[in-house]
Amino acid sequence: MRPPSVTVIAGIMIVFSGVSLIFAPVSLLLPEAQRAVEAAGMSVEVTVIWAIVGGAVGLASGIAILKGLSWGRLLYLNFSPLSLGLASVLYGFRATDIFQVVFYIVVLVFLTRQAASEYFRKKAVQAGQ
Repeated sequence: MRPPSVTVIAGIMIVFSGVSLIFAPVSLLLPEAQRAVEAAGMSVEVTVIWAIVGGAVGLASGIAILKGLSWGRLLYLNFSPLSLGLASVLYGFRATDIFQVVFYIVVLVFLTRQAASEYFRKKAVQAGQ
């Protein structure tokens, strides 16, 4: 049985990533958003690509986690800090990044707890991995 915390985390990841995939590229087509991104010293094109890649990785991770596939957990737990680190190097650490850090720590704690690890292990055994 999937731990409730895993279900909640995967659901949040799927919703936020799906919203990001849809709205981030669209919102950056607006002239006001483009000016704000450029004023922050960022490239609009790189920002759109980054939003799409991050959204796709988050969506794939969330779906995989929901299905009990351990690679989804590993993908998120490795991609997220790399993504945040790269963004911080390129654009500097912003106040909005605090939310990402807190969310990552919460996800890290819950996805590495014993109940979650057993869930992913059992799913791997059932799949014959």
